Amino acid sequence: MIGEYNADGVPLVKYICLGDKPVAATYGAGTTAKTYWITTDAQNTPRRLINAADGTTTVWAWDEQ
Repeated sequence: MIGEYNADGVPLVKYICLGDKPVAATYGAGTTAKTYWITTDAQNTPRRLINAADGTTTVWAWDEQ
């Protein structure tokens, strides 16, 4: 698992990967943490974050130009 932490070591975001492919990201920690599914393209570049709570709401997208 790869993560980003603040200066005090508190997790900001943790990334869950299967091999080289990111599949989920958890922002925050404890009861306020929010998890998102990551969809990727053929090169495993993240293209969309989907709210894991409902499985349908896109909260971030980067479409190819």
